[in-house]
Amino acid sequence: MEEKAKSEKKTSEGYYSLRFRSTGLGKTMLEGEPADVQIVGDMVVFHIQTTTPVRWRIRAAMSYKGLLKAIKLCFKFPVIKFLLLGFLTIKKPNLPTEF
Repeated sequence: MEEKAKSEKKTSEGYYSLRFRSTGLGKTMLEGEPADVQIVGDMVVFHIQTTTPVRWRIRAAMSYKGLLKAIKLCFKFPVIKFLLLGFLTIKKPNLPTEF
């Protein structure tokens, strides 16, 4: 029970969370955390558990080609810089107004 409260506190404070926006939801921002990764057939399926403002389970499936492209995008300089200096934003990340 205490573990669940700590997890909810971390998410509500904004660190260790993922943020999502969808044009279908307008300005609504969803927060969540990674829940699971599975191989289903020839796809990698990522499961995200949203926590705020609703509790949904989001799934995204990527083919081998899509996964390679995502990994390739992670090797861009801004992402590498973020990974190397990311510890500076762990405590209180700045949220962009539009992303």
